[in-house]
Amino acid sequence: MSREGDWMCPACQHLNFRKRDSCQRCSCPKFATEAEVSSYAVPKAEVLAGDWYCGAMNCGVHNYASRTTCYRCGASKDYCGYGAGMMASTGYAYHAIPGWKTGDWICTRLGCGMHNYASRTECYKCKTPRDCGGAMFGMSKAKPVSTPLTNHFKLFIEQCPKTDREVEDMTKVSYANAVGCLMYAMVCTHPDLAHVVSQVCKYMSKPGRHHWEAVKWIFRNLKGTVGHGVVFGSQQNDPLVVGYVDSNYAGDLDDRRSTTGYVFTLGGGPIC
Repeated sequence: MSREGDWMCPACQHLNFRKRDSCQRCSCPKFATEAEVSSYAVPKAEVLAGDWYCGAMNCGVHNYASRTTCYRCGASKDYCGYGAGMMASTGYAYHAIPGWKTGDWICTRLGCGMHNYASRTECYKCKTPRDCGGAMFGMSKAKPVSTPLTNHFKLFIEQCPKTDREVEDMTKVSYANAVGCLMYAMVCTHPDLAHVVSQVCKYMSKPGRHHWEAVKWIFRNLKGTVGHGVVFGSQQNDPLVVGYVDSNYAGDLDDRRSTTGYVFTLGGGPIC
């Protein structure tokens, strides 16, 4: 996210605060000539054939060819094949991305695939928010959906694992990490996920397979709403504050409590 006056380095595309006279990343002057830009351009990364870059959770660490897992985050080399496909779509070989540094990431929006630096929270080309971790949990090729959760997901405590085998199977699932990613997305860019995230958070201590399926559905919703935003002041709406409120009846399947929800809009766009 940028503020008024912030500027993009013409040499390395790093976003700088307006008070800076030179790029924080490559020291290129703010108002550089074409010749100066070429002299400050980031050189091609020094890698060997077979080396690979970790694509898990936008890690981006350079690993030697002999490694089967990322030395930083532990993601497997095979898993990072998804990142290879995205990097190839930019026109670069997977083992030779110019200027790639630790933490850099590739935009996963269809048709973009742009290389972004670690400091950016959204793609500088298409403004798509940085991936929230869907690829890390095997959701990179999942089919997008338009709703955060559907009625066929009935979550309750009886779905928690009961046998030793069920408990062992769920230990292989990164449930807490996935819910943490969803909470980050909810706080930063997706307040509409507040209710569904609160539902899956109830079972953090002992999640079951059905709870995990609900978490994966929410990731599918994130994938299907990439690039969506709030529009205020459409022609069909006056700039008025309008409130809506509703509640279910005994919607909590564990203790049969009811849940109230509300939304207030300004000029047609939700504000709380």
